[in-house]
Amino acid sequence: LADTLSTYAFPNPFSPINHCAVRIRYSLQATAEVTIEIYDVASQRVKTLLAHQSQASGEQFVPWDGKNERNRLVANGVYFYSVSTQTGLQAFGKIVILD
Repeated sequence: LADTLSTYAFPNPFSPINHCAVRIRYSLQATAEVTIEIYDVASQRVKTLLAHQSQASGEQFVPWDGKNERNRLVANGVYFYSVSTQTGLQAFGKIVILD
């Protein structure tokens, strides 16, 4: 069975004012170093949630509070996220911010 990486985010759309955080769910077939990054529609990185952090196989959840690297709430709109491993697996998702 080939290694796969699946992901989704919930709640989506997400309101940073009404929810504590959006949860990014991903599932790994084997333990791996994981990087999760959030991007805006201009492909500019907004936030790095995990950077080459070892994660166990199975289902994992990582929260995002809707804030950028400067700890400020991002504007309403569409954001994209990537989940990648050091072995080259990648998965992508979309988060809609509405307040």
